[in-house]
Amino acid sequence: MPRPQNRSDLTTKIHLDNGSPLPLYEQLKLAILEAVQRGRITPNQRLPSENTLSRKLKISRMSVHRAYQELAQQGILFARPGKGTYLGTLPVQQDLTDLAGFTADLESKGRKVQSRILEARILAASSLLAEQMEIPVGEEVVLLDRVRMVDGQPLAREKVFLPHRLLPGLLNHDLEHGSLFKTLREFYGRDPHHAEETMAVSIADREISRFLEIKIGDPIFYMERTTRLADQRIIEYGLSWRRGDRCRYRVQIGERPVFTMDLQAVDTSSVPALG
Repeated sequence: MPRPQNRSDLTTKIHLDNGSPLPLYEQLKLAILEAVQRGRITPNQRLPSENTLSRKLKISRMSVHRAYQELAQQGILFARPGKGTYLGTLPVQQDLTDLAGFTADLESKGRKVQSRILEARILAASSLLAEQMEIPVGEEVVLLDRVRMVDGQPLAREKVFLPHRLLPGLLNHDLEHGSLFKTLREFYGRDPHHAEETMAVSIADREISRFLEIKIGDPIFYMERTTRLADQRIIEYGLSWRRGDRCRYRVQIGERPVFTMDLQAVDTSSVPALG
């Protein structure tokens, strides 16, 4: 019987250019990341040893060591003493200044995004929710409560509230597999224009830990977001609880402020009462 192909043997797919101005260790890092994105190596899979990769690629062991070391510092690789180097679970990186939406943003980076709907219904806005969404008390609001999955693993629990009068029949759309923002833009012509998002560090309670498959007390990001149309009407008010061990956020610091962070403890236990 033929032996199964070793998917962690990167050498057959890696081509390094000695004439490139990019150092060999950087080329190797990029090649490993590409192999991950294409599914040739998967989380918890063992990579070739530094000596093996050095010999087969005909580069110095120091170049391989530096590539592995820098990927380990980024949380992409990890070492098991006496057993070798393994691929970890890739962190999810999101640009907080991009309004593309969760699904479109991560799919553009080669990640597979799915949703599991916990609840989807129309409700009458409470006084607190009406204040947050700048609508009359009792107005119909669409509640969409989902667990967001990235590469098959739960990343976030999200509760979003949307004005039903602007989005009639929204619950008839495929909100489990499709992009919510894409539906708003292409079907309803409601193009999210800008948003304000606040973030705080919190810890997972029993409910959140169950949905995100983490331990009670594990660190999480808690986020609140208000998204508006160009005419300032609120099209989405959202709450999100995201795994602290899998999320990384990017902000741009330069010509104008694009992100602020309020460093204070936040009690999120009463937030779900909105819906």
